[in-house]
Parts: sequence; structure tokens; C-alpha cells
Amino acid sequence: SIDVASATCRVSADDMDTMFTTLTVTPTMISGEISAVPYGADRLFEIMCYNSSEEMNYYGFTLIDINSFAPTVEIVLNQVDSTADVTIIGTFADTVESEEKIVFSANWSGSNDIYMMDIDGTNVKKLTSSIYNDNYPILSQDREKVSFHRWAAEGPIAYILDLETLEMEEIGVPGYRAHSFYWHPNGNGFLFHSNYYGSADIFSINLNTEIITPLIIDSATNWMPVYSQNGEKILYYSDKTGTFKIYIANSDGTNSLLLIPEGYGEERVPDMCPTDTNLVVFSGRGYSETSNSQFSLYILDRSTGEIAELTPESNYKESWPKWTPDGEKIIYERTSGGNLGIYIINKDGTENNSLMDTEGNETYPHWR
Repeated sequence: SIDVASATCRVSADDMDTMFTTLTVTPTMISGEISAVPYGADRLFEIMCYNSSEEMNYYGFTLIDINSFAPTVEIVLNQVDSTADVTIIGTFADTVESEEKIVFSANWSGSNDIYMMDIDGTNVKKLTSSIYNDNYPILSQDREKVSFHRWAAEGPIAYILDLETLEMEEIGVPGYRAHSFYWHPNGNGFLFHSNYYGSADIFSINLNTEIITPLIIDSATNWMPVYSQNGEKILYYSDKTGTFKIYIANSDGTNSLLLIPEGYGEERVPDMCPTDTNLVVFSGRGYSETSNSQFSLYILDRSTGEIAELTPESNYKESWPKWTPDGEKIIYERTSGGNLGIYIINKDGTENNSLMDTEGNETYPHWR
């Protein structure tokens, strides 16, 4: 008679990264295994249970020391059924606290769903639930909505999700089998790529008029378009030269040029710095000795033409880089041993840390 549809365990402590795992729910037990919890004192284990409406209805926690190889942790779960009226008193200040969020996709329940979390990796909230794979989440400029595409039985379907109500609205691009929607800074439209004309081309859609405009149309494969912060430029990558390279164009698709004309490596998924349009981060290989066989992250300084390698480690593949809103850090996905996790690094290559890396293959991070 207890309505528990899903459960998650969170493990945290001052001297370790926060860990998450999805637990197994049966009519008589909630259980699971968490791999590689670091030894140490005061590890906080929390279990959060959700009913079929995705509301948290049971919660429990315990604080223990981890000093053996495979300890068992038992937690008493208490029903969450009380509410309270809260009065909040605010004071105006010269600055406003950031409400920045991170959205990402993860396979924690048998298929990829969209999740949102705080910028320190805590307060994870599930946004979608489907038997199909939901990928490529992008937050709107006002952080009130997130776009994503769902690979359904009939192909990709694009949606806009309201973060307050969790109501979903399909984006009207019938027949386009569209991918990789990226918000215009004014919130009234998107870039996307589609095989509508037989090869992957780039389009825009105005949500007010529902007019779809072709921008980059040729016989090449043109993928993953993104806007600059002011919406005046678009970046994308294409195999026009036979190898995938980054291109930059005006927002109407005109004057499309190689971003790195003298480049000799392979380049993918570019993103322009929101505070300095000279800086473009991308995933590439063939630019250094360590990156010939796998993708690493690089930053191009357009003002000097210099390219700096951010992640020179040779045992990983890094992709999907996105700038943080202040232009000081880059969030990205790392593949290690077949497992995907989300990492964050300073733009100078220092402090490369895991933000979330579980067996659930967290991918496609976007911070706004």
C-alpha cells in the first residue's frame, strides 16, 4: 500500500565529491550498492523516495564512518507528509544571488532522462521520465525553460519543458526529424540541424511566427549549431573539407568561414565564451601528441590565433564543452572506460574536477 516508485541515495562529506545512485525498489525493500565511497569519517547517507507522481514522500539519513571494504548501511525511512507556511523577508542589495543551474542527461532508470542540479552537483531533480532517450538539454536565457529532444519510435521529437510546472510542449517542426535545438538569446527561437534536404543542414525557427528558415544548406554534414551570447553569430562543425572542422557564420547563415583556417586536426562541438567572444572552446584531436587517438578540449583565442590544450591526459575522451556564465570555467563530459561523467575545469586548465560521475552515464551538460 506504500506508493514508492523510485528511490535515490546521496552520499556526501566535506572531504569528498557528492555521490548519487539509483536504488532498487521492491514491495518489501529498498536497496542498492554504492561503489567506491572514500574511506573517512562522517559520511552522510541520505535516501530520498518518490511516489508515482515524482513527489518525495519518504526520507531517511544516517551519519557513519567508512573504514571497511564493504560496509552495510541501514537507514530508517520516515514519511514526508507535513507542510508549513513560511514567511520570507528579503533585503535589497547591490548584487543578486545567482540562480544558475546545470541540466544534463543520465541513464539512471533504463533510458536517458533529463535532470537538473545546482552548480555544486547537489539538489538533483528529475525533469523527464520516458522509455525513450531524452538528450541534449539546453536552458533558456531566463532559466525558466529547457529544450531537449526525445528519440521516440517515430524518430526525434523536440520539446520545451517548463521548469516550474514540468509541462511539455512539442516544438512544431513536423517532417524535419530535427536535432540539437539551441535557444536564441531572446528566447523566441532556436537553431537546429536536420536532414530535411537529404544531408544535415542548419535551420532556425521563430516560435512566434513558426517560420522555419534554412541557414546553412549544402551537401556536407553540418551539425550542432550554437549562437554567440548576443545572437549575432553561429558556430557549428561540418565535414565540408572531408574532416570535421568548426565554422563561424552570421546569424542568418551568410559569410560562413572556417574558424581555424590553418587547423590540421579534427574539431567538434564549439562553444563561444559568453564574456569574451575571442575565446572558443571545442573538442578536438590531432592537435597534440596526446590527442591523436582521442578527443581532448582546446581553447582558441581568435585575437591571437593561439590554441591551448585544456585536458592533455591521454587516457580519457573529453567532449561537449560548455562555458559557465561568468566565462571562467568549462563544464564538459568525460569518457573513461566506457563510462560518461560530468567534469568542470578552469579556463587556464587548472582544477579539473569531477562534478558527477556515476555508473549512470551522465552526459550533455549545460550550465546557465
